[in-house]
Amino acid sequence: MPTGTQDHYPPAFGGAAAIELPPGGERRVELRVDVRELEGRLVLCYTGKPRQSGINNWEVFKAHIDGKKIVRANLERIAEVAQAMRVALEKADWKETGRLMREEWSFRKRNLPTISTRTIDRIIEGARQKGALSGKVCGAGGGGCVVMLIEPDARSNVENAIAEAGGELLPMQIDRSGVQVTVS
Repeated sequence: MPTGTQDHYPPAFGGAAAIELPPGGERRVELRVDVRELEGRLVLCYTGKPRQSGINNWEVFKAHIDGKKIVRANLERIAEVAQAMRVALEKADWKETGRLMREEWSFRKRNLPTISTRTIDRIIEGARQKGALSGKVCGAGGGGCVVMLIEPDARSNVENAIAEAGGELLPMQIDRSGVQVTVS
């Protein structure tokens, strides 16, 4: 599946990082965030079927190139939200991080009707009703996964809501070191 270069950094390096995309390149910047705390505030689930995020991304990219003003405006707002979210994460301001994550997801869905599905919307809405701060799709290429940002004491209620909405809970852990090659 086609993926963006930003999809390669997390497995390669691990940890929590921002991927800056200046003209002509990209740069990974480690975030000053307690990875253990962040990990305790995330719930990951599979929706039951992959979505064609690579195709969706291409359609949005094409609309941007073709000068579709609403897509350009949405992408500009997504970039602004991402920069604000970086600040909120580094301040450990979880409520603001959740608000920004909801805003980003809202603008992302406006770009193309197939960005989300009924199942994804049902999972996120059910989890939000049970205490999740926010949720959005994730996963390079095929995707099909949703990540929730939660208050740690809401974990059990959020996980139950996800299961009731048809999501399959996935064990997750933030990799601390990235890919390691062992030569023997």
